[in-house]
Amino acid sequence: MRRIPIRNLHAGLVLPKPLYDSKNVLLLAPGKKLTQDMVAALQNMGEGFAFLGELGSRMGDGRSLAALKDEAERASRDLKEEFDRILTAQNLDCRPSGPPMRETIGGGRRGPRKPEELAEIRTAIDDADSLVEEISGGWIHQDDVAGAALATAEKFAGLFAADPSLAALMAQAKRPGGYLHSHSVNVSLLSMQIAATMGYGRSQVVEAGLAALVQDLGMTMVPDPVAQKPARLTAVEMIDIQKHTYQGAYLIERFRGLPIIPRFVAMQCHERNDGSGYPRRRPKHLIHIFARIVAVADAYDSLITDRPWRPAQRPYRAMESLIKWAHEGKFDADAVKGLLGVLSLYPIGTCVRLNTGETGRVVHANGRQFARPGITILFDAQGQLCSESIYRDLGTLPDVAVESVVESPPPIGAMAGF
Repeated sequence: MRRIPIRNLHAGLVLPKPLYDSKNVLLLAPGKKLTQDMVAALQNMGEGFAFLGELGSRMGDGRSLAALKDEAERASRDLKEEFDRILTAQNLDCRPSGPPMRETIGGGRRGPRKPEELAEIRTAIDDADSLVEEISGGWIHQDDVAGAALATAEKFAGLFAADPSLAALMAQAKRPGGYLHSHSVNVSLLSMQIAATMGYGRSQVVEAGLAALVQDLGMTMVPDPVAQKPARLTAVEMIDIQKHTYQGAYLIERFRGLPIIPRFVAMQCHERNDGSGYPRRRPKHLIHIFARIVAVADAYDSLITDRPWRPAQRPYRAMESLIKWAHEGKFDADAVKGLLGVLSLYPIGTCVRLNTGETGRVVHANGRQFARPGITILFDAQGQLCSESIYRDLGTLPDVAVESVVESPPPIGAMAGF
């Protein structure tokens, strides 16, 4: 089955296969020619996507991922023992090898993007969202997951190497559909960019992105009343949440062809360097570096996303939180610096006011000059909308600085300044 955005359906389109909703309810039979009334009814369902194709093999044995919960529970003890053996037998440092991917990434600010460039990255992200939904729903055969996930990570590597600023902006975007799907995709893209900034080679960067893409699949086994609870979890409910790490590792083991690193990341991305995380309260030297990288990307995307128990933070505030936690020893300081190198202290897309009185939007990060990003001026010092694009590279303007973040920015388009 393939997830397709409902916005892409239009009158006159003939469906080659049946169309289902997210609960596997048949919406339209194959061969139907869509009318305007049909399209309007689909758009009024309140869902952003529908599913085109036959109800299929589901993990290759007729079951969804959630249906494997009991198996995963029974396997959890063996998984713990296996990973303990691996932890004592392997070096988890995973030092960079091969030519650093950061040397192949396009630098500097780009001019306005062409429509086809925007369409390419949006399509890649929509396809990745669909892939995670298909995997979590069990609609893709378990033997095909590794190849599809690897192809997605490879595609992401090419996209952010060509245009890191646009990729960073899109990795923070909120999209319709389930949280698990967009969160997994955003975390994958951010993790890859962090790994590249930290000096890892392309194949390592792709492996980090692959691991991040599948690391949260165990959440499909957490009961919805727990995962979506709009209040503090009880101790018992927290155990349900913590189990998703082992459950995810169990699911990933079933996907033939995936390396062991994604299993490490699934089990360890909620561990913390100071030993305060879960499920095993491991200290830094027993946490794989890719899990530490994914932990930073995971926390950042979670913080800037509305959750049932709290509203989203502004990206700048989320970055402040991560810096504080890194200083306290919870998160890997190098991974947080990597995220700063990707997004800047004022994350790409943030509206800021300069000491010149001008207001603009952060559109480019300047490497380790975390507080001196590239900014497109949108409003002049008198508050008037600029009639033409003005770019300020604070990395080359020592007398110009960000004075404050605009907490309630004026209404601007999603691509304003880009």
